[in-house]
Amino acid sequence: MQINPKQLFKVYSRLLLILSGGLIGCIFVGLLYGEDITAFAISTSLTFLTGVMLQKFSRNPLPYRGNEIRSAYFTVTTAWFLMSLAGSLPYIFSGTIPGFVDAFFESVSGFTTTGASILTDIEALPKSILF
Repeated sequence: MQINPKQLFKVYSRLLLILSGGLIGCIFVGLLYGEDITAFAISTSLTFLTGVMLQKFSRNPLPYRGNEIRSAYFTVTTAWFLMSLAGSLPYIFSGTIPGFVDAFFESVSGFTTTGASILTDIEALPKSILF
């Protein structure tokens, strides 16, 4: 399996930049409700800067050669992992879900829309986290 790292970084960078835009939306919700937005500011900054750095590394990728099914599966699988990892940052930084495994699980649950949750009193959470 020949994986083109620049092509991989290009996909990662675009996804992280899109996610950072979504996290900015959570900042606006937090400001609207007068909540502490520090966790989202840190998460957004880390996600955005990582996306920008990966974008710098992905300049001039080799052209797509077609029929690279293994490479596509690898890209999708690792992209889901990366997005879930970045999505767990607000939970960890805000202290809403202090454990990494639980925060990661909640992030995966949110991205896949399964509805599974480790939280018991969801209404007590800040509106920005719920958003």
